[in-house]
Amino acid sequence: QSGKFKNSELEVVPDIYTRNHGLHEELVMLRGEVEKARAVAATAKQTWDKFRKERDFHRMHHRRVVQEKNKLIVDLRRLKKHYEQYEPTLTELKHKYEVAMKEKMLMRLERDRFLSKVETLQKQLSQVQADSKDDLAAAQEQPTDTSRRPKQAPWPSEDRTNPYANSTFEAARVSEMKKTSTFK
Repeated sequence: QSGKFKNSELEVVPDIYTRNHGLHEELVMLRGEVEKARAVAATAKQTWDKFRKERDFHRMHHRRVVQEKNKLIVDLRRLKKHYEQYEPTLTELKHKYEVAMKEKMLMRLERDRFLSKVETLQKQLSQVQADSKDDLAAAQEQPTDTSRRPKQAPWPSEDRTNPYANSTFEAARVSEMKKTSTFK
């Protein structure tokens, strides 16, 4: 209390220049921080815009894919309905084809059977005609021979050629054969 100041209370009184210099440094420092904050905000905005664009792109792509899926489902349903309309027709046509092929095969078999009958009848006719000529000639030679046996067909000669020796026949397809009728 003697009028002296303590050392802790003593400060140099700043003059206005020193204070202005300190405020200027503080202003520069705050402006730098503001610029840094603006740069961070700009990068954050760019990132946000990029993510938003990606989100919009994927959203549009997803909507397009869903729309295409729905269109394909509609087309698939339409095609199934269309095919279902043709399925009975196809089965009917297949049945008609099978019936026609069976009839064709039966006609071929019947034709072959009739042709073989015709051939045997022609052979028998020619044999009968030859026999009748021989009988007439024999009747002229022997007028009254009642105990005569009917003439039998002559045996073929041993040195004749086989007409089927060089022929090749198609193998029978057993899997395609079907039982058509039975006989008692």
